[in-house]
Amino acid sequence: MKIRWRMAVGCIVALVYAGAMIYISSIQQEFAVTVRARQPEWEFSVEDEAWVIPVYVDNRANRMLVSTDDQKCYLSYHLYDEEGTLLEYDNERTEFVIPLFSGQSGEEEIWISGLERGIYQVKLDVVKEGVAWFSDNGADCDTVKLVVR
Repeated sequence: MKIRWRMAVGCIVALVYAGAMIYISSIQQEFAVTVRARQPEWEFSVEDEAWVIPVYVDNRANRMLVSTDDQKCYLSYHLYDEEGTLLEYDNERTEFVIPLFSGQSGEEEIWISGLERGIYQVKLDVVKEGVAWFSDNGADCDTVKLVVR
């Protein structure tokens, strides 16, 4: 009798947990991510091969942000000139160093390279390859000023 009682309680707990996870997944947004830069303006030298912008990523989406073969989520950016005219939408990808589960936050870096001297606007973003850019789907992503000297 005790074994049946324990099995019944275990089944009820499992069902409640599964129901709670389904409910939480249904109310979370698929692209609810915030990407914040440490500062609004960056200055780099054109002689450097690549530049790094440290960012803070807050993942409230119902997905893990990780750059594995099956998940394919990356940090990236959209490049605009000083006046805000789009120069290049689809840019270099930077892998997530630490996987961010739903509800987690962490510090990451976005790598940028190959720019000529000038002043740019860089809209930070997250992309799930073959699916979507997060900022196109409501993610809150910073735009920073980038001066290349």
